Amino acid sequence: MIFNAEKELIGRANLKDIDQVTKTAYVGYRIAEHWSGKGVASFALYELMQQAKQMGLMVLLACVATENLASMQVLKKAGFQKMETIPQVTIVQGKAVAGYLMWLKL
Repeated sequence: MIFNAEKELIGRANLKDIDQVTKTAYVGYRIAEHWSGKGVASFALYELMQQAKQMGLMVLLACVATENLASMQVLKKAGFQKMETIPQVTIVQGKAVAGYLMWLKL
């Protein structure tokens, strides 16, 4: 959970599907709309990367919708690279949304 100075919940970030055999995990984050563009997602991703290193993980993965340019920019800025296109990364209002699987070697 991510809180601002006033202790207001402004987002969340997590590692999931942690695989100790392959030393991989997926990153996920969601930031309140009124906090977007203020570096919160970049900060959260950096913290996840540090946590993953402490856990001995070697690779982080992320799925991002092709239309989510802001999140894609956060991932690219952190060093993530496109690995493959996913035809249906999520469903929005009943429609499949394409996306990318991205990866980062720690």
